[in-house]
Amino acid sequence: MPHNTTVRDIIAAMKIITIALLQVLVLGVGYSQNSKPAQPIIQSGTNGRYQIVMNPEFARNTFLVDTQVGKVWRLTQFTDVKGEPTGWVVMARLDTDQDVFAWALRQGFKPETQK
Repeated sequence: MPHNTTVRDIIAAMKIITIALLQVLVLGVGYSQNSKPAQPIIQSGTNGRYQIVMNPEFARNTFLVDTQVGKVWRLTQFTDVKGEPTGWVVMARLDTDQDVFAWALRQGFKPETQK
């Protein structure tokens, strides 16, 4: 897979999604890029179940969010497949420290020399 994911990537993604959802749910309006730092871009109506959220400064962070159940997919390009297609890949939801630990155990840890 072309997208290497670390716990830092997950934390960064969760921050972006949190900001985007707060913008949709609380603020309801976008901010001017001239007066504030870049805000996540929401590419579908604010009342829809599914929202496409992206970081305007880093296009790799493009997500599809199911606002009813909280499921999130990341837009991923598969460079090892002919035509290098893109598709939405579901992200693991890690709500607690126990979830993170269990998930990390299932993934397996790298030997110290590979970090």
